[in-house]
Amino acid sequence: MIKKTIIFDADGTLLDSLWVWDNLVLDFLKEKNLEIEQNLHDILWSMSFNEGIYYIKKRYNLIESFGEINSILQARLKDYYQNKVTLFNNVSTLLEELKKKKFYLIVASASDKDLLKVCFSKHNILHYFDSIITEREYNVSKADESFFIRLIKDYNLNLDFTILVDDALHSLKSAKKAKIKTIGILNNNDRNDFIDNCDVIINSIGELNEESFNNCWK
Repeated sequence: MIKKTIIFDADGTLLDSLWVWDNLVLDFLKEKNLEIEQNLHDILWSMSFNEGIYYIKKRYNLIESFGEINSILQARLKDYYQNKVTLFNNVSTLLEELKKKKFYLIVASASDKDLLKVCFSKHNILHYFDSIITEREYNVSKADESFFIRLIKDYNLNLDFTILVDDALHSLKSAKKAKIKTIGILNNNDRNDFIDNCDVIINSIGELNEESFNNCWK
């Protein structure tokens, strides 16, 4: 039997949670009445979580230690993911449909695994996934094709029947380099940026169903 695998990103794909990351550090700094540089959001998006903490500590001369800042932000993240982050429309229905059809479902995310498990459990979708892999676990960003190369090897994936669903262009690019088929979610990004790196482009995960994936493999 052919092993059909769907790799889902979490934030911005399954979870309506990008607002958390857009505001997490900015809100923390605003509470200190600091004058924040206009492009801080763009600067932080290019960094890992830890790199971002080191950056703001040095840039804004914060008196808290790295560990103290990290603890504050992690506590806020836990609250957000446990109480405020929601699923996008159709996620539960899609996952149930795919699982009934024996699809192998993996989550590949930059977010902490414990945060995802808390949120998935709250929304009753954790049991649909065969595995959750994070950048911390692999110690490499999804922007690096080695992340997906290792994923392919670890789970013995059939590249002819494996698809990544993601809203981040850097992840879609690296997955394509690793020979994985890709479905890109625009989330208000420029479609032209996605064309060369996606086999299918959609506006939201609500457009997907089993037929969408089967058509991608034809």
